[in-house]
This record gives sequence, C-alpha cells and structure tokens, in this order.
Amino acid sequence: MLGSPNRRRRPRFTIIVMTLLSLTVLTLDAKDVPVLGSIRRGVLSALNPVERAFSSVTKPLRNAWNGVGNYDDMEKENARLRAELDALKNQQLTNADAVDQLARLKEQLDVPFLPTIATQVAQVTSGNFSSFDDDTAQIDKGSNSGLEVGMPAVTQAGLIGSIERVSPDRSVVRLITDPSVNVGIKLKSDDLGVGRGTGAGRPWVVDRGIGLTDPVAVGDPVITSGLERAKFPPGLPVGTITGITRDQREQIQILDVGLAADLTRLDYVQVLLWKPPT
Repeated sequence: MLGSPNRRRRPRFTIIVMTLLSLTVLTLDAKDVPVLGSIRRGVLSALNPVERAFSSVTKPLRNAWNGVGNYDDMEKENARLRAELDALKNQQLTNADAVDQLARLKEQLDVPFLPTIATQVAQVTSGNFSSFDDDTAQIDKGSNSGLEVGMPAVTQAGLIGSIERVSPDRSVVRLITDPSVNVGIKLKSDDLGVGRGTGAGRPWVVDRGIGLTDPVAVGDPVITSGLERAKFPPGLPVGTITGITRDQREQIQILDVGLAADLTRLDYVQVLLWKPPT
C-alpha cells in the first residue's frame, strides 16, 4: 500500500523548515541576541548530519575544482624545473667540451721537433676552402698574428701543409695531400727524395729520388730534408714507409707513406713563423 502524499511531503517540508529556522537564528545571532544562543546550537546540531552528507558528496567535485585551479601553476613549475635541468646539462656539456679543448691545445703546444722555430697556435675552423677542394683547411689566425703565405703548418704529430692565403684574421692552409704540393724528404739512410699527395684519402707517395739500391724498409721514418730553396725547414716528421714498389723501367723505388698527422681530425695547429728562402 502506497503512503499518502502528505507523508511523502513531510520530510521535505521538515528540511525546509529547519533550514529557514537556522538562517533566522544565524541572522539574529549576528545581531547579538544572547537568548537565542542555545536555540542556534540546537539547530546546528540537528543540521550536522545533513551538512556532513553534503560535504561528503561534494568533496570529489571540490577536489577536482582545486586541481583545475592549481594545474596551470603546476605546469609552470614543471616547465621551470625542466628549463633548469636543461641548463645544467648544457653547462655540463660546455664544461666537458672546454676541458677537452684545453687538453688538445696542450697537446699541440708540446711539439718536440720545433726547438728553435717560433710558432703561432691556431684553431681549425673548417675543412676545405670550397666544396670543390678537399685539400685545404681554414684557421682562425691571419696577418694580424704575423702569418704570411708560405709558412708551414704542423700538428704535434708532423707536417700538414703550408699557408696559401692570408687575411687579417683568417688563413687557408694547403694540405700536403694536394698533388701539386711537392715535399723534399729525407730517409733514415740519409737518401733524399721528393714526395707528394695523390688527393684527400688517397696514398701519399715518394716517387722521385730513391734509387733501386738505396736501403729502405717498411716502418722507416720520413722527414723533411730542408735543402736549399726547400718549401719546408728540415726535420719535420712526414710519416713512415708503409709499402715499397720497385720500378725497373725508371730504376727507382716508389714508397707509400703513412702520414704522421691525421688530416681528417684537425683541431689545433701550429704555424711556423718561417718563410722559405727566395
């Protein structure tokens, strides 16, 4: 049997009355009416279960609203922390690169075969001078640092070439891999010859001056001869003999030479403040 409409409406009516009563008591209490203090406490006690239920139901919504309000702040903070982390990583990489650069610079300053020739240290800024020329390197020093055309360039390992072009703050070094660069050489046996490159990444050869009977062996050092009117001073390491071919028709030995300096990994070089005799 269904309840009467009056019974169904009674709980709703009771809640409405209690709510209006509580608002009235709070209003009077705000006007400092002491006699209503006990009534206010009774009404509030009666409403506590309703308030707790309402708070429990709306808590997820309030938390979600607070989360939405704080989301932008959290994103900004995360972005700031990521930026700081990236800055620290960049600083670490910069410091590591500076240490590496210093170590390589110190290596190039220690050149045992240059006891009496003044030099100028320079950093290689690029590889070839143009896209059509693989046998040059650009350096960051020029005439303002005393550099002139014809001065030799070396690394701590050995000869790499000579200056071909000079501007106030830049120079172009023609590498000894260029076929047009002839280098007077001297062997362990004191025999003299002439060597040249055959292009970047190709063999460097001594193909003039070494007779069939001259004593040569794989592993022997090859240095600059420094003869009169030579392009390079004497005693600069060029490389070591890696192969020997006997040309019976020309009555010479052709020597393959492994260059002492790694021309594919140039970073710092020293330019000898020395000019070929004219």
